[in-house]
Amino acid sequence: MSRSGRFASYRADIDGLRALAVLSVVGFHAFPRTIAGGFTGVDVFFVISGFLISGLILEDLRQGRFSFRRFYARRFRRIFPALIVVLAASLTYGAVALAPDEFRELGRQAAAAAAFGSNILQWTEAGYFDQQETTKPLLHLWSLGVEEQFYIAWPIILAFAYGAVAAGRAGAGRLGRFGAVIVGLAVLSFAISILLVRSSQSAAFYLPVPRFWELLLGAWLAYANLETAAANPPAAAPASGGPKDSRVLKEWRAGLGVSAILAGFVMISADRSFPGWWALLPTVGTVLVISAPTALINRTLLSWKPLVFVGLISYPLYLWHWVLLTFIRIHNLGDEPPRSWRIAAVAASVLLAWITYRAIETPIRFSGRRDAIPRALVASMAACGLAGLVVYATDGFAFRFPPEIRALAAFQYERERDFNERSYRSGVCWLSAAETFADLSPDCVDANDRTAPLVALWGDSHAASLYPGLRALQSRVPFRIAQYTASACPPILNLYTDERPNCEAFNTAVAHRLGAQKPDVVILEGHWALYDGRNGHPDVDAPALHRTIEALQGMGIPRIIIMGSLPTWKIVQPRVAFELWRSGHTLQDRTAQYLDEEPFAADRVARAAVAGTRATFISPLDLLCTGGGCLISTEPHNATPIAWDNDHLSVAGSTFLADRAFRSILGTHEPVT
Repeated sequence: MSRSGRFASYRADIDGLRALAVLSVVGFHAFPRTIAGGFTGVDVFFVISGFLISGLILEDLRQGRFSFRRFYARRFRRIFPALIVVLAASLTYGAVALAPDEFRELGRQAAAAAAFGSNILQWTEAGYFDQQETTKPLLHLWSLGVEEQFYIAWPIILAFAYGAVAAGRAGAGRLGRFGAVIVGLAVLSFAISILLVRSSQSAAFYLPVPRFWELLLGAWLAYANLETAAANPPAAAPASGGPKDSRVLKEWRAGLGVSAILAGFVMISADRSFPGWWALLPTVGTVLVISAPTALINRTLLSWKPLVFVGLISYPLYLWHWVLLTFIRIHNLGDEPPRSWRIAAVAASVLLAWITYRAIETPIRFSGRRDAIPRALVASMAACGLAGLVVYATDGFAFRFPPEIRALAAFQYERERDFNERSYRSGVCWLSAAETFADLSPDCVDANDRTAPLVALWGDSHAASLYPGLRALQSRVPFRIAQYTASACPPILNLYTDERPNCEAFNTAVAHRLGAQKPDVVILEGHWALYDGRNGHPDVDAPALHRTIEALQGMGIPRIIIMGSLPTWKIVQPRVAFELWRSGHTLQDRTAQYLDEEPFAADRVARAAVAGTRATFISPLDLLCTGGGCLISTEPHNATPIAWDNDHLSVAGSTFLADRAFRSILGTHEPVT
């Protein structure tokens, strides 16, 4: 059916707007320091989508020809072809090049994307700006999830509301007061966004309802345009408004709109409370630009052919660019790839986008096979979702690797086991930043035989990671354990840290408790390399630790142990052995590759603090490392990692280290087994 009406005509300036939006997003993802607010290009897309989709639906409703079947068939043709290609290509690459944990995560993302729920998945996991999000290849599909959920709900709401309004009017050729429905829903959605961004920014960012107002702004503009067209003869009604819509006013709207969009790219950043009020910059700016199609900036800059070309391929470009950038970031072991790599990835994205647009998207979208094509697309999308579920269920096709390597890769899935009450005792005896000494459980001090020696463990998360090893030693020698540990809080007296404001009071309370308990052994452990005065952490030097040791000696504590630095890796430690195996197909028991050198320098500082005191210094680096590097597994043939992340001991690693430090810690001459 040929289409007549205002939404039938092509507007090059809207493709120019799409180009601005996608270039800002690509620029933010490839060069985040250059265009800090580039992610707001997604908000521009939302308004454009709301304008175009709502305009087509409303026009069909007014003409009495709206069909849900035809609407969704058009959406399938528009959205599915490029998305199916990107999902299939990503899963194929993952099967060849990704580790099991990476491929497993990719499978889950693909399944969520195929089910129109990528934004829901991302909301349940982490924030858009978190470091770990930069290695999720399909993270960017969250915005597509929001749009797809809008496409599901909005036609139903429009059809119902339009019918209700039309039923109450005689000769319902015009939309009449239907705009009140759009405005009311937009205000409600925006209010929810404002409230949520204060309490849960990730919910405001990812969930559909607090985002719908952005698409509804476009819907309202489409409604206003159709109302104007119905109220005025075609010859007297310019595309942007009624007869009184002067050229000067249109020029001001377009100029102000583009300025607002560009201001959003510059002024908004990851540390803003976004979306919220800040989202008005790109969204209202987009409304102003779309409302003035005959303005000079629309007819020249936004209709410039190179910009229009980018707008035409903007959808596949959006799909491809993040996938490629993420894959090279994964290849670079999570670190930011060199600038040349990122430029190459963007160039490859443009090429792939053009090929996808010309060879796949356009032929399918405009194919005359009305029924067969949508059905085939739905089946193909379902196949992608099923493939993602299979990948997830098989632990990322772990069977691709030998059993010992599978154990290393799978270990990362279970890292939370080291945070429960049986190991670190998170939230019980290992406190978070918001908790105080009073939040420690009474169970942090063993209540068994009080005649047995008491060993007190004091420090941060590295100290907490020693607890499983000490607990394992109790099977050999009877002693009790007291655990006083708090995240990012070094065992130093009179030391304030911006990162952990409760730390100073926590340590003071620990010292008072130790003075009253008079434990037989006190073990001090910290992530010494972390406390260098940067990023809100305190600057811990040898004199500060020395003064703390003297304070403990003054309490009459007979044995004080200072534990030095734990080995720290540039990538998660279970992954070290996997990467070494992937490059050489051999398992090594130790390596210096991927090893961070800072803990070795920090170890020397902690060792110096012991000089002139009765304290004993134990260096985990001496016990776990040699000139050939540090151990990467407690049992090389079983591939059991020493640490579960970059620097925190696993249960096996803690037990392994405690066994080797047994005599030094407890001062016993029992032979080490």
